[in-house]
Amino acid sequence: MKEKTCQEKICQEITCEEITYKDRPLPYARASITQAERDAVLKVLSEPNPTLTQGERLVEFERSVAQSVGAAHAVACANATAALHLALVAADVKKDDHVITQSVSFCATANAVRHCNAVPVFADIDEGTLGLSPCSAREAAEWVRNAEQPVKAIVPVLMGGGADACNAAALFRLKRKLNCLLIEDAAHALGGYYEPEQQQPIGCGRYADVSVFSFHPIKPITSAEGGVAVTNSERLAERMRCLRNHGREKRGYEHDEMIELGFNYRLSELHAALGVAQMKRLQPLREKRRALAEHYDALFDRSPLIDCLRPLQRGLRRHSAHHLYIVALDWQAFGMSRRSCMLALQRRGIQTQVHYIPIHHHPYYRRRGVCEKPVSLANSERYAEQTLSLPLFAAMRKSDVERVVATLEGLRQVP
Repeated sequence: MKEKTCQEKICQEITCEEITYKDRPLPYARASITQAERDAVLKVLSEPNPTLTQGERLVEFERSVAQSVGAAHAVACANATAALHLALVAADVKKDDHVITQSVSFCATANAVRHCNAVPVFADIDEGTLGLSPCSAREAAEWVRNAEQPVKAIVPVLMGGGADACNAAALFRLKRKLNCLLIEDAAHALGGYYEPEQQQPIGCGRYADVSVFSFHPIKPITSAEGGVAVTNSERLAERMRCLRNHGREKRGYEHDEMIELGFNYRLSELHAALGVAQMKRLQPLREKRRALAEHYDALFDRSPLIDCLRPLQRGLRRHSAHHLYIVALDWQAFGMSRRSCMLALQRRGIQTQVHYIPIHHHPYYRRRGVCEKPVSLANSERYAEQTLSLPLFAAMRKSDVERVVATLEGLRQVP
């Protein structure tokens, strides 16, 4: 009998891992962990003299991520926020510098800017991709220029794991015009593509100086905690490696010297070992999530909810990493508020989330001088009012998707 390929074995592992959620709570996200990952972590602990940090697994993890996206360098850190912070520091973002980004994101995007004592300047999102709108970013840049302030970086967010090559190219042209760096918050996007026909993986460096990926447990690939910054710039990579380890550099064989004020952002060997094992399953897990997202799409196309519910980012379905499945609802037509809907779904064993309330709505960012909002954020505000993230993870079955859709249909209040 023909021996199974590595890809077939991995797909079988995913299938074997699946459990039915018919009579169990259905989370909105869950890590996919198999025996291979458990063995990888235990192997580190079972060594006679285990190296628990800054060892071979870290190097292997960085190499696997860099190779998967076609980047020259990868720098692994304790988490993606740390990696984004390192990228901004390596880009020389300092006190009172301005960084253009979007408000529809997790607060960590703007927090990394604030950790540099810099000012996030919020531009609007593109309705189709949910990423940074090039047109709005240009307006924000013009406002900064008129205020006689420097734009030191642009930080687009690849929401849900998708990116659009045209928008990415437009933002890259803007960064060249401004003579600044473009640092992608690609926390959701490992395994996705800008342009599937040309096989341009997100992180390849075609449209960004640095791309940052997250390996948090709810992400499609996890190292329990962890983040990786990828770049084709040796200078940026070396500075980020130095900064993650207290700003120290090796001086011969005798000692390290601290050459600048850095951080303790190292990733342990245990996390790196888990990450290496997970990277081997990156594309099969992505394809499973894609199939589930397309099943959602097909069900909603023929659902009675079609007049009040709209799946977002459908134009990115072929090449997204599919971290999230986000829908927009007309809550008035649906017959109940988002909060009531989420609570009703929770009572029926289905967990949902909102990704995200705009960052400028958070109390900290409402303070004077913390951020700037010089342009209209109409798309961001509308997105914030309408959206809901439905369960999506590799161990789900199509029957789980059908349960979510049927439950939503049953909740609708028709006058």
